[in-house]
Amino acid sequence: MVSDMLVHMNAVKAGMGMAYLFCFLVDTDPDLVRLSKATTDKSITAWALTHPDVMMTERARVCVRISCLMVQTGTSLSSRSCRFS
Repeated sequence: MVSDMLVHMNAVKAGMGMAYLFCFLVDTDPDLVRLSKATTDKSITAWALTHPDVMMTERARVCVRISCLMVQTGTSLSSRSCRFS
């Protein structure tokens, strides 16, 4: 089993098979194609790791909450415009 998603994605790009990948990793990659008939009931475990000092900031807590919400709702970063200041 491959646990590093970038290694997994590169294996797919090299023609080694198909895979369930995070949309935020592959939606903007023209070399990968989403299968229209693929099942959507697949789940994979993802971790949001932060340093304890960083997690004390509101900015980090909001980022983790939004990231989790986007994964739960299937929202991709590539489907919205983002501004950072």
